[in-house]
Amino acid sequence: MFSGLTLGLIALDPMGLRIVKNCGTPKEREYATKIEPLRRKGNYLLCSLLLGNVLVNSSLTILLDTVIGENMWSIVISTIAIVLFGEILPQAICSRHGLAIGANTIFVTKLVMVITFPASYPISKILDYLLGKEMGTTYNREKLMEMIRLTQPYNDLLKEELNIIEGALELRTKTVENVMTPLKDCFFLNSDAILDFDTMTEILESGYTRIPIYENEKANIVDMLYVKDLAFVDPDDHTPLKTITKFYNHPIHYVSNTTTLDAVLEEFKKGKSHLAIVQKMHEVSHEQISEVVGLVTLEDVIEEIIKSEIVDESDIYVDNRSKRRVTGLRKWDFSAFRDYDVEAKISKQLLLAAHRFLSTEILQFFPTLISEKYLLRLLKHRDVICELKFDENFKDSPHHYLYQRNKMADYFILILQGKVEVEACKENMKFENGPFSYYGVMALGPSIPTGLESSSLSWFSSINRISFEQMNSAIRSMSTSQVLPSTSLQYMADFTVRALSDLLYIKITREQYQHCLMASLIDTNSSGEATTKTPDLLNPLPSNSPSNLKMTKEEPSESE
Repeated sequence: MFSGLTLGLIALDPMGLRIVKNCGTPKEREYATKIEPLRRKGNYLLCSLLLGNVLVNSSLTILLDTVIGENMWSIVISTIAIVLFGEILPQAICSRHGLAIGANTIFVTKLVMVITFPASYPISKILDYLLGKEMGTTYNREKLMEMIRLTQPYNDLLKEELNIIEGALELRTKTVENVMTPLKDCFFLNSDAILDFDTMTEILESGYTRIPIYENEKANIVDMLYVKDLAFVDPDDHTPLKTITKFYNHPIHYVSNTTTLDAVLEEFKKGKSHLAIVQKMHEVSHEQISEVVGLVTLEDVIEEIIKSEIVDESDIYVDNRSKRRVTGLRKWDFSAFRDYDVEAKISKQLLLAAHRFLSTEILQFFPTLISEKYLLRLLKHRDVICELKFDENFKDSPHHYLYQRNKMADYFILILQGKVEVEACKENMKFENGPFSYYGVMALGPSIPTGLESSSLSWFSSINRISFEQMNSAIRSMSTSQVLPSTSLQYMADFTVRALSDLLYIKITREQYQHCLMASLIDTNSSGEATTKTPDLLNPLPSNSPSNLKMTKEEPSESE
């Protein structure tokens, strides 16, 4: 027992006992609470147990000499008994179950310490003076990381958790230069830039929320722009960028390329900025010259801690260094809007807003039916964007009516600017509507294959029963001649829409819509095969004309 407890109790590190006492199982906590007071008196406990152990071994030898006699057999038997039963077996058991055995024999241990007090206590005090206080086992950063790695197969840590622990421990050993985005890969704006539609879309496409502003050269950073600063900026005003940056006057934060990541994180936590300009010092003619070499952000530091890339909905690349593009996230393409003619009737941003509204709010224009590029071509058509000048002297002029009750209409209208009066229902209820109200959706005709009309449901009830994926799959499986219903279907408005002011609106006829729908379906069906030239949306032919479709191996030109 003395031999086993010597190994079992002394092997229980004081630091380890505190850990078990605080976070072990209920039984382990109970054992550790009993043992810890004795284990803190390490040298006194050791001396007491060793004195008891030597006393028992000596007594056994004398006992065997008395029983067997002073011969070789007494030496052999005592040696075997002491080694096997007094050392090997108890130490093997206590090395694995020292906590439980030590807690259950704590009374015996205390009794031995009291009995051996006259001899063991003075010796323990001498050892305390000569060897110092027992501190227990401690680990530095490198040893702790290695211990976690080696014990990973036996603990319940996930790989992600292990990465976060390692990343946090390595924070003080890595510098800004290891994680920064080099200057050549950064997105900047010139201080002379004008915040028009092209500049605003460039900022939006970049995906960044903090943008450095340079003057003359990119290394000369003079200001900082936050994307939220543009909330009240109208691209039509062509506001100079300097006006915005001078108004907000965001501070520029600089760090050295040799600064450790934990120091940078502390700076970011203060809330001054979550982006810092990285400078590198050079000695030129015995003078220290600073050079801008890159940018570091809070996201870069967090990615080093979690040892993984953070990809948000606006990121273009998974990593700026590897230039590996994000997949699976939708990116808006504004290039077609930037090329829009500035002399057109509406601004680029209003065209963009109309395009997004149609493709996201109105079922007939959803991308599952009409691709966005063909919808944009349709909106660029010279007859689609319409203007109406309101005459105050003749408010009830027929020219002011967009729809009249009980009259045929074959067009859809979306109001972009101005006000209209709508009169509907049998009670002739009147109300006013403004921008982005729309009328005449049913005039465009059904946009589902004729093969799906057997349910005798209207367009809207069909949408409730058939998902867009199913409908699109059904459309692809059918020939294009089956898809579109005859344009001879008539739509009669049961309401009246009258202008109350100057109007700017979109007017799409049934024929234009059906041609746009046909173009999208042909383009979808021909993917992977020879590309089919779509009908000319600018000058559509009658839908029942056999010359409506022209097959070619070229993509539709920009003019089409």
